[in-house]
Amino acid sequence: MTNPEFRKNLWLEMTPYRLVGMPLVILSILYLAYLTGGSRLAHDVASAAITFYFLITVVWGTKQASETIVNEIREHTWDGQRMSSLTPWQLVWGKLFGSTAYTWYGSAMLLAAYWMAGPDPDPVASLETVVVLVLTGIFAHAVTMLGSLLSIQKERKFVRSQSTGILLLGIMTASILLASYFGKGGGTLTWFGAGWQLRDFMLVSVTAITLWALLGVYQLMRRELQMVNSPAAWLAFLIFLMVYCGGLVAGQKVPANDPFQGVNRPVLVAFYLAVAASYLMAFIERKDLLTLQRVVRLAEGREWLKLLQRAPRWLLTFPLGLLMALGVAATAGAGFKGGPDVAAFVAAVIFFQARDLGILLFCNLAHANKRADLLAVLYLFLLYGIIPGILQAMHQGELTVLFWPRPDRSPFLLIVPLLEMLAVFYLLSARWKKRVSEVGR
Repeated sequence: MTNPEFRKNLWLEMTPYRLVGMPLVILSILYLAYLTGGSRLAHDVASAAITFYFLITVVWGTKQASETIVNEIREHTWDGQRMSSLTPWQLVWGKLFGSTAYTWYGSAMLLAAYWMAGPDPDPVASLETVVVLVLTGIFAHAVTMLGSLLSIQKERKFVRSQSTGILLLGIMTASILLASYFGKGGGTLTWFGAGWQLRDFMLVSVTAITLWALLGVYQLMRRELQMVNSPAAWLAFLIFLMVYCGGLVAGQKVPANDPFQGVNRPVLVAFYLAVAASYLMAFIERKDLLTLQRVVRLAEGREWLKLLQRAPRWLLTFPLGLLMALGVAATAGAGFKGGPDVAAFVAAVIFFQARDLGILLFCNLAHANKRADLLAVLYLFLLYGIIPGILQAMHQGELTVLFWPRPDRSPFLLIVPLLEMLAVFYLLSARWKKRVSEVGR
């Protein structure tokens, strides 16, 4: 309550009329469900409470969280807050929980009704469900705020499609979590060979990813306040994700004709996650000339600590992908055509990835680069979709090895992605020198 940003949002959200209106609406809905269920607290009341919790917290609350920073930018008050004495955590807490305070006010009544209705004979299980619902709501709000902070890193304006996309992202992620929790009831799963009750596993999982989302919001808020972040949080999150997802595939049976028959599955999953994270961050982060020049100067000056702190996250993730590629190659056994084919495949993935990142940078270093990322997506769609599709239609499927990595082809074809990567790097180097010389003049 000593947080001025939190108090401000409470004053805006918790007006007397709204404080009276919310209980009246919720009690009316729950009373109707009570009458429908034969005048007893049972399944109908619990279902109504869950349904309206989703609408109020996940839909309405997520909309509130997604717009809290957007509204500050539109009203030209965000820069003033950035220059105030508020700390990053005060801004995170004040905006994440202050802007959604009214929705949590209503959600608290719905969760209490759900717990009292006792849909599960075990009160501990009902309480566990309440905790999962609360954490899912916080996670959805944090994800949308994370998306807003990532968006304003590149450009200080929002279009309607951006706001809608961020809102849908929060709602979809929360929906997936709740569907996983309620969908299989008392099912079980295996994680690194250990058996887990699905609901217990989901409780631990939702707790972990909610904490990671909050840490991500805090890190980006620090960056907004021109503070320097250590890369440790990002790398730790990637390692957590690799271990978490790897545990889900560990020990699973592999088909006899699988090209990665002898490869350690958790390592293979870690490799794919590192590659995907590098692509994702490359599209999200800034790639303008000044940002890249700063990184190059730090590398030339051998200021490694500052380089780690200021380097784009996609650049820090790429070496992790290389490390995981070595792990995949090292664990390759008697696969589709033996270990060497797997090693050639992961090397081809790295070469194609480097080529794609080079294309992305090449587009962003152009003079007219307002649609650079969209242009890069078009090029990649041609390379991975349209042209290989045409070759397949012409019954020339063997030539698709020129456009994507294939584990069922000879390792000698590794020269193809290598040459493509070198060609893109040559064009990128020429454009880089041209732009640097122009800035120097």
